[in-house]
Amino acid sequence: MAREPIGTKRRWSILQRDGFTCQFCRATPGNDQLHVDHLIPWSLKGSDHDNNLTTACERCNHGKSNRIAVPRSMCIGEPGEFGGFSRWKAWGPWNLDFDDQDAFLDRGTDGYPINLVRVLEMDWEEHVSRKGWPDDMLFNFLDALAFCRTLVDTSRVHVGRRH
Repeated sequence: MAREPIGTKRRWSILQRDGFTCQFCRATPGNDQLHVDHLIPWSLKGSDHDNNLTTACERCNHGKSNRIAVPRSMCIGEPGEFGGFSRWKAWGPWNLDFDDQDAFLDRGTDGYPINLVRVLEMDWEEHVSRKGWPDDMLFNFLDALAFCRTLVDTSRVHVGRRH
């Protein structure tokens, strides 16, 4: 499946949002040397949603290749601090953790990792509503789930029901 390029207006919008600055090395080389890059690469089912796009200079973009990479300024803690993974975001007890080839939503305390592609399964809300979680934990999960769903390209992932 061929990928549609990000349009000129959209590219400009992302570059402007990021202050025309590489989010990895903080360089400001000029618009002609900046790229709009996927945090979760297209090759790993990453989406073209704004949450999954960032500004990268040519050097950082080419060095990153097809690995998952989130600028350190967007992460929580030190790289690899969380069981060898890095933490991108947190919603209460729920964390979005990643390494260079995988990302998952995890509740950390009891090893409840959900591979990022699995967040597209449409019965998560029904599944967790039966768990009897306190409202704040349920709402945190639903917020995390909504964000994670923006990161994955639904058109290239087979989504089935959980077993």
